[in-house]
Amino acid sequence: MNLHLKRLLLLVVVVIMAVFIGGCSNEKVGVVDGSKISDTPKIQEMQKDLQAKLDEKAKELSTQLEQEKANLSPEDYQKRYVSLRTEFNTLQESYQKDILNAVNEAISAVAKEKSISTVLYKDAVVHGGIDITDDVVKKLQ
Repeated sequence: MNLHLKRLLLLVVVVIMAVFIGGCSNEKVGVVDGSKISDTPKIQEMQKDLQAKLDEKAKELSTQLEQEKANLSPEDYQKRYVSLRTEFNTLQESYQKDILNAVNEAISAVAKEKSISTVLYKDAVVHGGIDITDDVVKKLQ
């Protein structure tokens, strides 16, 4: 899940910044280390809370499905399983968006303070950029 969140963060930032990067030759470009941001206490705590909520929901849905199993045909059972799995995945995505929003808010605040118009993850940059990772980490504390 942690890898999924990192990939999601990277994809969102790269797509958004790719739109703005064209024609921005005099603009400041910032870079952040996604791994370092993911390791901050606030993000770690959010991920821990997320996992606890997801574990609780998984148990709840599993219990619900087991209780319904006796009354369902194999086809209906499979449909119900898919329905509950979709519900679980939707909840997981919602929680991950909360984490992503917290990170994006911190990045945006630091970028604004430093008059940086574009921020990319270090993994997407071969050379250059102003590293604002430490400032983002401080914002997240």
